Amino acid sequence: PCPDVYWFPVFTDVACKHLIEEMENFGQWSGGGNVDTRIQGGYENVPTIDIHMNQVGYEKEWHKFLLDYVAPITEKMFPGYYTR
Repeated sequence: PCPDVYWFPVFTDVACKHLIEEMENFGQWSGGGNVDTRIQGGYENVPTIDIHMNQVGYEKEWHKFLLDYVAPITEKMFPGYYTR
């Protein structure tokens, strides 16, 4: 583990299972390179093998989750870092 990373549980095992199933059913994973035709502009700054939340219609919910839950924890754990 990285000393500058704060780890905390976010989802239950069941929620993780459902999210994984949703992504596997969608199946349009990126290739892990910088060129990614799935996204606007076609260039991935941080290439990973992934599916973006907006591709499965979860962008709005994911953004709300980050702002309501993850951002406050981040601001407490890392003073001086602001998410907004």
